[in-house]
Amino acid sequence: MASLQSDLANQEGSAADSFEVAAAASSDCRVKLNRRSLGGLAFDVEFIDDSGQSNKTDNSDVKSSVGGGKTAVDASPSRKAQQPPQSTAVSADEIAERLAAAELRREQQLAERVGRLETKLSHVTEVAERQKREVEARTEQNLKSVEETLKAAEERRLGRMEEVKQRARGLSAGAKERSKAVREKLEAERQTLEAELDRDIRAKEAKRREQIERIVQGAQQHLAKVEGVRNQRLSTGPEQGCGDTAGTQSE
Repeated sequence: MASLQSDLANQEGSAADSFEVAAAASSDCRVKLNRRSLGGLAFDVEFIDDSGQSNKTDNSDVKSSVGGGKTAVDASPSRKAQQPPQSTAVSADEIAERLAAAELRREQQLAERVGRLETKLSHVTEVAERQKREVEARTEQNLKSVEETLKAAEERRLGRMEEVKQRARGLSAGAKERSKAVREKLEAERQTLEAELDRDIRAKEAKRREQIERIVQGAQQHLAKVEGVRNQRLSTGPEQGCGDTAGTQSE
């Protein structure tokens, strides 16, 4: 936008007109017109006094006499075809008309250039707006894609967490079941051992009682024998008792 405005300002500056009028003494009156426009038309006109002396202009493509003096009219190459022949006299009105036509052409060309610049500016603005809309659409699409990606990642993370929780719950349930089974097994083993110990204890107790009973019976039998021997000794007398005692000892 700034470059287009600077171009337009430069074109308007290059199309500026200059008009210079210098008045000297009554015997030496000179008028110099220098007008340049976008049409490429330029005039250098001099009115010389009656003596016929004049200063030559730089461009002398077209020359004519006005009011008894000499007038030099210069035109750009683009306007040479429209200039009158060198032998044709050019009046001040014709020069003014040509200047007005050149001004009109300059304004038309300026308007055309301004129109082209405005068209170019509108085209550039349209392209910029279209590119802006495309960038916004791509940005929105990218944001949606990123949002969908983040959402999918969050869902995967939650799924993994739920899976880990379920696995942990399964492991915990399995551990509980295994612990329960181990406890039941240990309890069964304990009961089995207690039953075996009870059987062993009862068997040993019964055996011990049997042994005690046999010992008691043996002791009772021995005491009965001793008592019988003593009674026999008492009943037979001392001699027999001695013989019996010797026989008993021999036995």
